[in-house]
Amino acid sequence: DWNSPEVQQVYRGYAESTMYKILAEALVDIVTTILETEQIGTVIEIGAGPGKLTEVLCRRVTEKGISIPVVISDGATGIKDTAESLRQRYPRVSISDFVWNITQDPPEALVKKLTPPVLMYERFCIPYGGYEVINRIAPLADILLMLEDFNLTDTKEAYDIIFEKIG
Repeated sequence: DWNSPEVQQVYRGYAESTMYKILAEALVDIVTTILETEQIGTVIEIGAGPGKLTEVLCRRVTEKGISIPVVISDGATGIKDTAESLRQRYPRVSISDFVWNITQDPPEALVKKLTPPVLMYERFCIPYGGYEVINRIAPLADILLMLEDFNLTDTKEAYDIIFEKIG
């Protein structure tokens, strides 16, 4: 439950870790490489939370002079504050925000905001939502990037089994 204060506290601590920062840079490198090489209409971050990854993206597109609408979404209403803070720090980046629980259909206002092709990316939330989440996201995404590296659910999920095989 990403709205649980305990889960949010664990995640906030993790978002400050060296591993998170390395993986955030790697994911944003992939996103910006795609933006530089392909015609993308909208970028969506799923589960933006406190905006640490979004901030890396905003900094990178600003440095590279990339102009692209960025949509950030999260199941928690705090996404509004996160977006406002980012808009103030990165005024050249067009940032829209939406409260979206990815276990439910996306808000119609979000769907209408998208200009295809749509590049969606996320950290941590999709694999634990199961196939129903992917089925809700897939119709919106032309490209979907998922970067996962931990599981604190005490339940072995399919991604954990895959990661064990990879090593």
